[in-house]
Formats: sequence, structure tokens, C-alpha cells
Amino acid sequence: MSSAKGLRCPECSAALRPPAEGQREAKCEYCGVVARIPGNRTEQIKAVLQTAVAKKSPSPYAKPAVWIVIIILAPLVLPIVFGILIAIVSIIAALVAVGIGKESGDLSLPLGASLQWSGTSAAMMYDVNGDGITDPIGHVRLIRPDKQTEHLGAFDAVTGKQIWLTQAICDLSSAQELTAALMQDTLLYVDPQGGMKALSPMTGQLLWSAPLEERAERICAVSAGLAFVELRDKRRLRVELATGQVSPAGQADDAVPCSGVWPDKPGHTPFFSIEDWRSRAQRDLPDVPGMRVDKLIRDLTSNAVIALGSRAVGTRIPSAASIVETMVLKEPAGKGRKRPPQLMAKVDTRWLSNVPSQNPLTVSEKEPTTGAIAIGRLIVPYEMSGTPSSERLACLDLTTGRALWDVEIPKSETGDVAAVVANDRMLFVSMWTYLHIFDLATGAHRATIGKWM
Repeated sequence: MSSAKGLRCPECSAALRPPAEGQREAKCEYCGVVARIPGNRTEQIKAVLQTAVAKKSPSPYAKPAVWIVIIILAPLVLPIVFGILIAIVSIIAALVAVGIGKESGDLSLPLGASLQWSGTSAAMMYDVNGDGITDPIGHVRLIRPDKQTEHLGAFDAVTGKQIWLTQAICDLSSAQELTAALMQDTLLYVDPQGGMKALSPMTGQLLWSAPLEERAERICAVSAGLAFVELRDKRRLRVELATGQVSPAGQADDAVPCSGVWPDKPGHTPFFSIEDWRSRAQRDLPDVPGMRVDKLIRDLTSNAVIALGSRAVGTRIPSAASIVETMVLKEPAGKGRKRPPQLMAKVDTRWLSNVPSQNPLTVSEKEPTTGAIAIGRLIVPYEMSGTPSSERLACLDLTTGRALWDVEIPKSETGDVAAVVANDRMLFVSMWTYLHIFDLATGAHRATIGKWM
């Protein structure tokens, strides 16, 4: 009997009454469990544990009624559960489609939509996220199976990630009528319906709106807090950037030059501008020796002038030349009555270089149509020969014309380069559906904004 001393019931832990002499079983007076008690202490513990397991592990088929209920209810319950899950997913998709966070200018992409950069517009540069590096702002479009819409968006200059995106401004059919410009701390745009709106370039939030009842031809900044909007019907309006107050421009305003604005149109930035050579040739500007000139790039900070074109003799290799324009008095040619000297333009060439640094005979015989100037560098895109054709980007030293780097533009088979702009670290190349970001110092490709369909 001493062997059972100190034992407790394996079911309820109550003390077991010692069994009679010679017996090896003890029944719990509280829960009725019968425990077998061997003489050896180790066997005693094993026996108690075995008794407890046997008590607590009934057969899984002991209650068949439970399985009958599960089998009957499963076909009824499962469709309800799936229906609830589908409803939750639909609600989330609807919230995304209408844009969560409208007030902040942040619009998540709808399900099934792709974002494309509008290849006919140039990036406008502003330090959106406050990291000291100017970021690209520009036209983007959302492509969905049911509709295609035009937006304005801001993206990180280093990573290409979206910072903010406006609600839809118009559909794709009228996107060419959308005009935007960045000036001071205001992003101004006129939509195809003649509505003018001002946004914060840092958040995309609406600051004010004003009806113009006409589409815009150009947006100009003329002084601190004041902008001019030139309309299709040739009217010119004064716009107070702080309040949105609009008034007709006076005759004195027409003489004020347009400056200090970063428009969305290719070839115009606060730092350089691109003009057509043919318009200057009409003013008796002589040809650049050895070149067929198509475009001029003027550096607005250093007054350097770069001619873009191709070699005049032999294969039309894309070329660039640094030129100096001066005005000189020249005696009129011809016999007869002597005429007074005329003031004529003269062009001196500082350097003339091939744009491509690789074999020029692998390049398409086309004159470059765009480029950029930034921190002493000239950047020019050019096209390779072959089918499909691809484009490359060449960088030349602005002072000497020496080649610095020459790299391929990814996915350039989709279309031509429309515009090139830069900050002091990065280069932004606009083309059909994409905005490519390159390192200005090395030409390394850093990111791509937008994608094909």
C-alpha cells in the first residue's frame, strides 16, 4: 500500500485512496478514473500516464453526428465565405480605381492599368521631395482596357518612383491640347476645356482654378508672382499666381520678355533653348563650314551656341559644332553704284565633332533634332541604322567637343527621342511611353518611368 502513497488521479489530480493489500488498482472518488498501480515506481508512473492517455483520447468516430453536420452544412457555408472574400476584393479595387488620397494628389494605379510617359512632352524639373535634387514633373497617361486618360505626375529623380499623380485631366484624344508650365513654386496648366488650374509642385494639391474659355498656346513667367497666358485667339492674359486673379494684358505687357519658366514643350528650359536653324538662315546667317545645320542649342547661362546637323561632305554623320556669332560690316558685292556697308552676321567655328564615338558608318544618316546642355556638357541623341532602329545617347565636352561617353537608350525601338533635360546629376530622356533617367557624369542608366501597354 505504501507504493500508492502520494499518488494523484491522472484526470482531476485528486489524492487517491490507497488500495487494499495486494491490489494494484485505485479508483478516484471524485471523477471515477481507475488507475493501475504497479509495485515499481517507474512502472507506476508509466501506468498512470497510459491510463490518462486512454481516458483523454476517445476514438475520432465516437461522435458521428458531428461529421454528419459538417457534411450537410459545407455546401451551404462555403459559397457564402467565397462571396464575402470576393466582395472585399471588389471594394478594395473600387477604392483604388477612384484614387485613395485625392486631397494629397496621390493616385494609386487602378487594377489592370499601366502608366506611360507622354513622349511628346518634356520633363519639368523641381525639388519635389526636398532632398536637394530636382525631380521630373510631366505628362503621363493611364492605359486601361476601358479608357485612357491624361494626368500630371511627379517622380523621384534618383529612383524613378512616383511621388504624386493628379486625377484624370482629360482623355487621350485631347491630350495634345493640355499645356503646362512650372514657374517659381506653382505648377500651372490649362486643360483642353479652357480651365486653368494651379497646383503645388510638392504635393500635386489644387491651389486655385479659373475659367479661360479658350485653349492656351503658351504660358510665360515675367516677374515674381506674375504670369502671362497666351491663348489660341491671340489674347494675352495676366495671371496672379498667388490668387488666380485673371485680367487682360495691356500694351505695355506685350513688350515684356518671357523668362523664368519651365514649360512642358520640348526645346525650352530656363537654362537652354533649341531653335530651328532655317529660321535664322532667313536672316542671312551663313552656314557652318563643313556642316548641314538643322538645329541650334543656346546655353542661356554661358551664351555658348551649338550647331546640330551632319557632315556636309560624304556620309551624313551626325555632327555638332561650337560656333561664335558676330556681326561685321561688309561691303555689298556687285558693280555699279556704290552702296554703304551692311551689317552682316559672321560665324566662327571653335570645334566640329562627330556625335557618335563608335563607328560612324553604323549610324543612321540623320541630323540630330534635339539635345541638352548641362554643367559644361553637351548631350545629343542619335539613331543607329538597322531594323528595328535603336537610339543612343552621346555626351561631349562643351568646351572642346571631346567625347565623354556614348550609351544605348533602353527600349528605344518604340520611337524617337522627343526631349532631353537635365539637372546637375541626372539626365532625363523623353520618348514614346518612357522617361529614361541616366547618370550625367557616367551615362549609366538609373531608372525608367512608364512602360509599354
